[in-house]
Amino acid sequence: MIRPRSLLALRLACLVAIGVSVALLIDSLRPMPAFCVTGSGCDQIRRLGYGKIAGVPVAGLGLGAFGGLFTLTFFPAARQMTGLAAMAGGVVGLGLIAAQAFILHLFCKLCLVVDVSAIAAAVAGYFLFHSSGVGERDDGQLMWAGALTAALGLPWALAASTPPGGPVPAAVRSLWKADHVNVVEFSDFECPYCRLAHPRIEAARQAVPGARVNLVRRTLPLPMHPHARDASRAWLCAVEQGKGDAMADHLFSGDLTTAAIDEHAQQSALDLDAFHRCLQGTAIDDTLASHIALVRGADFKGLPAVWVNERLLLGASDESVYIEALRQAAAGQTGSGTPTWPVPVVLVVSLVLAGLGWRAGRAAPAPDA
Repeated sequence: MIRPRSLLALRLACLVAIGVSVALLIDSLRPMPAFCVTGSGCDQIRRLGYGKIAGVPVAGLGLGAFGGLFTLTFFPAARQMTGLAAMAGGVVGLGLIAAQAFILHLFCKLCLVVDVSAIAAAVAGYFLFHSSGVGERDDGQLMWAGALTAALGLPWALAASTPPGGPVPAAVRSLWKADHVNVVEFSDFECPYCRLAHPRIEAARQAVPGARVNLVRRTLPLPMHPHARDASRAWLCAVEQGKGDAMADHLFSGDLTTAAIDEHAQQSALDLDAFHRCLQGTAIDDTLASHIALVRGADFKGLPAVWVNERLLLGASDESVYIEALRQAAAGQTGSGTPTWPVPVVLVVSLVLAGLGWRAGRAAPAPDA
């Protein structure tokens, strides 16, 4: 088996990038990341929505690009095209590193591994572009297909074995009701992601009408949100009148000024005199303090945090994620939150690549005697 070192280096760089891209893709599809550490630059980029372009995960685009480049390496006639593609990928990798450094001011370690792999592939591609390729045969396609299968499959296996939210804190369990789907929501009425998540959670509840849902909300007004504390106090006063859900709908969707809160109270059909007495008293501050203590003591990772039984959904997840979590909980399932449909796709892609590589290797000219 004769091949230039540049070709070997290019394939190895592609395999590293493919494996890490799969991990990033999994995290973009899961409600809770399996590989990005919560609160890390990787997790923040994911939650801020920069991990997608027009709804398509960037990791998926990278996976397709590196998969295509890896496949090209098995076609001797496409040697120069492979080198050019690799060098173009290196330019993209440099651009993505620059974007993290100078635009986002956040670094995703897993993304950096992919970007550095792209640069390494570009260097290998440069030498491959200038190699003659005369008298080279490239056997071992089945070995490379196996390596690709591992790069594609191992992250899915690891993610599938990772719990979707870790052990449920005792503070969360204390709010559960037996024989119910327990939805425990930690939020801040001024938090932009909480305001995004609220209508999605409500829509999910409507989409699973058969579930006996016990929705419990606890509020944590964050210091950087000037109106959050007043909104939390107003909501707690509405809860005392049994109108907490209606008030929450208005607070999550409307303004949070004092005048707006009074208007929300009217729209929620509150007894305004009792509402104002509640706001002027101090007892409601004790209630709010108990909410803050509970959230802080429940392995707080960020807002919004929504526990659906044992499953933690952190950040503003898509409506479909909340629906899936409610349906699984209603059916008594837990699940890892990791989609399983890519597994057969991995096997098919690997077999196709093995066949293409075998044919390309057989068609290559025999080495000179």
